[in-house]
Order: sequence, then C-alpha cells, then structure tokens
Amino acid sequence: MTWTPATAYKPASGRIVLAAYRNDLNMPRIVRASWVPANTVESATDDEDVGVYCEADDTYYLAEGWWEQIDNWDDYSQVFINHEVTHWMPLPTPPEVPTTWQDRLAAEPSEEIACLKEMN
Repeated sequence: MTWTPATAYKPASGRIVLAAYRNDLNMPRIVRASWVPANTVESATDDEDVGVYCEADDTYYLAEGWWEQIDNWDDYSQVFINHEVTHWMPLPTPPEVPTTWQDRLAAEPSEEIACLKEMN
C-alpha cells in the first residue's frame, strides 16, 4: 500500500483509512480517520462547535473535513482533525486473532490455554 496525497482525491465518505498530518508541535501523526463531505453526515448534536447548520433542511451536519475515528473513548467516537491532512492510505488487513481457546491452543500452545482445555 502507498500513501495518497490528500490533494489528489479523498477516500469514499465513511471509509476508515490511515491519515497523516503534522500536529501543533510539527510532529508527524498517523491516525485512523474518515473524510466527511459537506452536508452528508448528520451530527449527533446541535452544537455549532461540532456541526454545521443547514437551513434548507433544518439539520446539523458534521463539518466537512477529516474526522479521527476513536473506538476506546466513552464520550466520543470521532473528533474533527483541526490540521491539514497531507496523505492517506487504506487500512491494512488486520491479522487473524484466535477467538476460542481451541484456536489459541492451535496457534500458540501454552500452559494457560492447556488448563482451559482441561477445565472443559
């Protein structure tokens, strides 16, 4: 996979990709993010700091731009990236992770997993 300049084209709306930008300290940062075109994704709030109001359909939408995707916070699932994203690339295929003790034992035998087998 290669990095695509963000100026070339954007990924499909809602597609989660890796996005690269420089933070306030001019340090490179890579995050999971998605591109949101204007007036396409409704905001969960009517807070103008988060959404943009569209008078035509009386709806708040997420601001156009890049949104970091967060899966480990209770309060937010995405936050606006207030920096210029310079490049993006598709996410790599995740590794296969064993989900059962049988799969784990086959993948990497250990005493802990063997104990689970004996208990069942």
